Amino acid sequence: MKRDPQTGLNDAEFLSHNTVRIEAELSQGYNSIGTGFLYQFFSSNKTGFPALVTNRHVLENAMSVTLEFNPTGEDNNVDFNGRKLVFKVTEFQNGWYKHPNPNIDLAVIPMSAIINRISESGVHPFITFFRRKNFPKPEEWNGLSALEPIIMVGYLNGIWDSFNNLPVLRRGMTATHPKIDFEGRPEFLIDSAVYTGSSGSPVFLFEYKDIMLGRDLNLGKDKPRLVGILYGCYLHQQAGYMKSIPIPTVKKQIPVINIPNNLGIVIKSKELDGFISLIDRKISENKVVEDE
Repeated sequence: MKRDPQTGLNDAEFLSHNTVRIEAELSQGYNSIGTGFLYQFFSSNKTGFPALVTNRHVLENAMSVTLEFNPTGEDNNVDFNGRKLVFKVTEFQNGWYKHPNPNIDLAVIPMSAIINRISESGVHPFITFFRRKNFPKPEEWNGLSALEPIIMVGYLNGIWDSFNNLPVLRRGMTATHPKIDFEGRPEFLIDSAVYTGSSGSPVFLFEYKDIMLGRDLNLGKDKPRLVGILYGCYLHQQAGYMKSIPIPTVKKQIPVINIPNNLGIVIKSKELDGFISLIDRKISENKVVEDE
């Protein structure tokens, strides 16, 4: 598998260092687990705005969140030695932004200040960012079928390699056509196991044999393609009807009355563009403060 000349990572490794485990302390007195991924936004005037993308429902009731990163070693590669850079964001309700459309279950945590604070210790976090160029190109969207291989990256059921601070990568398939808006919403379904902790997981078009065979979809410096963000799943209820819900994030004992049927609900990646107007406003507000 070809390695990126800048990071030295192959595609699967790049994905593994793009996600961040989010542990939120909730106002109800317990903790929850969700997934976030690092994304470099650009404002209308091309100002960079690095952020951690996740679901709104992961953060809504959080009083604080704890994020963990791998340190960068002396060779500028990831330092796998059991060390982690742990950062806790307190007074959190002022530290994140909801998607401007209340029907889109997405949110972002600005990362510039967090990265700077972590780096003040003299050790930089080893992280990777996706960008708008990692979305499928228009011709690639048009070339997709209803059945495409995908990879979902995250912390399902809270499972992760805690020693090396690495997520779980899960394979699956699209279950509805990703080009078509499912039920008239900018969403599509995937056939993959979805559990507590999967909220906010990025979903990519990715298949190893495509790289070996030279399929254009997975070639070039801007692959693999980010097609969406997981936010919900379908459950089979004992009463015999179907219900879609946001993926639970809470780690606590609850009676099991719903059975996951391995259908995840994914927001299309293009909905990340909805944050641009908000980012423009935030950057403008910060500039006014600096100018004063």
